[in-house]
Amino acid sequence: GSYLWSPQKLDTPTGNQPTPINFLKLKETNPKKAFVYYKKYEARITCKVAKASLHSKQTLETLNLRKIKRQRINNFKTLHKLLKTQNRFRIGIHSNEVPLCYPFWPKKKQSRDELIAKGLYLPKYWQEVETRAKGYLFEKTIAKDWLFLPIDQRYSQKDMTRIAELINPS
Repeated sequence: GSYLWSPQKLDTPTGNQPTPINFLKLKETNPKKAFVYYKKYEARITCKVAKASLHSKQTLETLNLRKIKRQRINNFKTLHKLLKTQNRFRIGIHSNEVPLCYPFWPKKKQSRDELIAKGLYLPKYWQEVETRAKGYLFEKTIAKDWLFLPIDQRYSQKDMTRIAELINPS
């Protein structure tokens, strides 16, 4: 999902996307199976603008956003400290930014499939760019070679160290 802000009131219907109730439990008990479920679930979602569903509103109301922000920033900084010398993409964050992930463009090609097999969840963004006939060379590199490392609030500093070790084993 995403959040859309507009200075004007939008007349949009309430979202009726399927709610991933089972996914929430599955993430905790079987991350590999959850990833398969997630990919199937994502394929069913449309890009139509809609108001948040009741389930989404209720879920958002339970979140401690300050704590989430702090954890994401800390996780980003930990990965950056551990991987910045291996990252071809020069990145930092400003005080008012909360990162979605740690964008990692490895100096040495990494096998996404091998990392996923080791239990590392790696989303792949903009897959359609890879199939464009001409041009978009940099965009194709991002879609094909970059790894978008998870930093969300469920992960600890220890998890970030484990991710860095999977990316760059000693």
